[in-house]
Amino acid sequence: MAEVGELFPERLMLDSDDAPVGFSIDKTPTIRAGLETLSIVRVTADDLVKVKQLSSLTILSEVEAYGDLLAAMDGPARAIYDRVHTRPIIEVKDEAGNVTGTTQSPELIGGFQ
Repeated sequence: MAEVGELFPERLMLDSDDAPVGFSIDKTPTIRAGLETLSIVRVTADDLVKVKQLSSLTILSEVEAYGDLLAAMDGPARAIYDRVHTRPIIEVKDEAGNVTGTTQSPELIGGFQ
């Protein structure tokens, strides 16, 4: 949070005791696995310059609006994405508890099926 406070002080979210608790930026809901967090972030070109300065953040891909984020990822970036955004098969059950099918979250974070 110290980095965010230095680069984006206007976007540092504080709790009632003025302790930093987050980074206010346009993003999809986050996906967490252990200490890793994924999100799709939408920023202006000027903010992107600042975001790239955050050493605690890794940019997995970068595209213009409506670009294909997943296709823009190289192998190591895609490995990070897949490790954090697991997509287990989930059984769908009816009212009696019988399995009627399966589903899986979309491959793209924030996407719809």
